[in-house]
Amino acid sequence: MQQRVQSDSGFPKLVTNKLFIAPPAPSLSTAERLRALSLILKDSFFSQTLVTLTTGVFLAGYALQFKAPNAVIGLLCAMPAMAQLLQLFGIYLVDKFRSRKTVTVVATTISRCCLLPMALAPLMPSSRLSLTVLAIAFMGHTASGAIATCAWNSWLKDVVLKEELGSFFAKRLSLCTLITMLLTVGGGYFLDVWAQVFHGQQAWGYSILFGVAILAGLLGIPLLQSMPEPASAQEPSKDSLIKKLVAPFHNKNFRNLIRFSTFWNFAINLAAPFFSVYMLTLLGYSMSLVTMLTMVSQLSTFLSLRTWGKVSDRFSNKAVLLICAPLFLFCILAWTFATMPHTHALTLPLVICLQVLLGIAIAGVTLANGNIALKLAPDGEATSYLATYTATGSLAAGTAPILGGLFVDAFSRQELSLLLKWQAPGNLVNITTLDFTSWDFFFALAFLLGLGSISQLKRVRESGQCGRKRQILLELMNDTVRTVSPTVVTNSIGALLACSGGKLQSALTVLKKTEANPSVPE
Repeated sequence: MQQRVQSDSGFPKLVTNKLFIAPPAPSLSTAERLRALSLILKDSFFSQTLVTLTTGVFLAGYALQFKAPNAVIGLLCAMPAMAQLLQLFGIYLVDKFRSRKTVTVVATTISRCCLLPMALAPLMPSSRLSLTVLAIAFMGHTASGAIATCAWNSWLKDVVLKEELGSFFAKRLSLCTLITMLLTVGGGYFLDVWAQVFHGQQAWGYSILFGVAILAGLLGIPLLQSMPEPASAQEPSKDSLIKKLVAPFHNKNFRNLIRFSTFWNFAINLAAPFFSVYMLTLLGYSMSLVTMLTMVSQLSTFLSLRTWGKVSDRFSNKAVLLICAPLFLFCILAWTFATMPHTHALTLPLVICLQVLLGIAIAGVTLANGNIALKLAPDGEATSYLATYTATGSLAAGTAPILGGLFVDAFSRQELSLLLKWQAPGNLVNITTLDFTSWDFFFALAFLLGLGSISQLKRVRESGQCGRKRQILLELMNDTVRTVSPTVVTNSIGALLACSGGKLQSALTVLKKTEANPSVPE
C-alpha cells in the first residue's frame, strides 16, 4: 500500500478525520487513476443536476417571479463569474493545507447548503425581500463554489493525462449536456403544469426545482470524499500570494492566453446571459418553448463534443477555438435579425438554426478553452496559474452582464433603422434591412468585441498545432456526417413545432424517437 502524505496543519487533520477524507498519496497507481476518472464522471450527474436547475433559464425565471429588473438579472448572472476572484484565496488555502480534496469537499458542501435559503425565498412577506434573500444566498453559493473550483482544477490536472484531455473531457461534457437536456425540458414542462394547476403560485414551482437541486448536490459529496488524490507536484513555497499571482503574467505565452480569455469572456457574457430573457420577454415565448429551444442547443452540443474532442487531441485546442469562436460570434450578431422590428414568420426557424449553431460553437469553445489552460499551465504551478486564468476571465465575465443589464435599460427606447425604398409611378415599397433596438445594440457590440479577442488567441502557442484549417474542417464534416443523421434533425424540429403549437406531449413523443436513434453517440 502506498504511503500517504500527512499534513503538518492541525486544521486539515481535524477536518479530514471528521469527513473521512484520506490524505493525498505520493502518486496514483493505474487502478487508482482509473477509479478517480470513473468517480469524476459519476459526480458529473449530481453536480450538473444542481447547476442546471439553479442557473440559466431557471434562475432568470425564478427572479422574474419576484419582479426582478434587467439590472438585477444581470447581477445574478454575473455572480458566478465575479465569485471566481475568490479562487485567489483558494490558492492560499491549497498551499497552506496541502490537501486539495479537503478544500474541495468542505467548500463544495458549504456552497450547496447555501442554496437552501433560495428554495425558501417565496416564504418572504414581499417580492423585494424574496429577491434580496435570493441574491444573498446565491452570492454565498457562488463564493464557496469558487474556492472549491480552485482546488478542483489543480486536482484534475494531476489525475487526467495530457494526451487524454480532449477525449475525457468531451465524454464528461457530453454526459453533462445530456443531463442538462433532460432536466431542462423536464423542468420546463413541470413549471408549465404547475402554473396551470397552481395559478399565481409559480414561484413555488421554482422552489421545488431548487430543492431537488440541493438534494442532488448533497448526494454527490460522498463521491468527492472517496475520490483518490495524488500529492501536489508543487513544493511548499515561501513566496507571497502576490508573487504567485504575478507569475503567470511573466510567462509570455500564458499571458497571451489570459488576454484572450479576458476579452472573450467579456464579449460573450455581454450578450449570452440574456438569450433566455430575450426569448421570454421580447419574443414572447412560453417557458416550455424556451426550454425546448435551449434543449436544441444542448442536443447540438452533445452531438458535437465527441468530434471536437478528437480534433483537439489530434491537432490542438487552439485550432478548435479558431473555428468555434467566430461561429459563436456570428450567432450573436444573427440574433439581431430575430425581430425586424417585431417577430415575423421566419423568427422561430431562425432561432432554431441559431440554437443549433450555438450548440456546435459552445461545445468546441467550452472544451478547448478549459483544456488549453490545463495543458499550458506548468507542472508544479498549476494551482496559481489556473486560478489566475480563471479569476481574470471571470472578472470580465462577471462585469459584462451587469453592464449588459444597464445597457438594455439605457437603450430601451433607442432605435436604429435602415430602410430600402423602391419607388415607381403609383407604387412605393419600403423594405426594412436593418432594425436595431435595445437588445440588438449590445448583441452587435458583443460581436465587435469578440472579434478583437480572436486576435489575441492567434498569439498563443500550443504544442500539436499541425494540420491546416481545411484538413481540420474535412475531418469535422466527415465525423459530423457519421454522427448526425437526418432523422435526428427532423425529429428535433418536429418536437419544436409541436411545442410551439402548445402540444408539449407530442413534442416529448417525438424526442423519444430522437433519443432512441442509433446514430447518437454513446
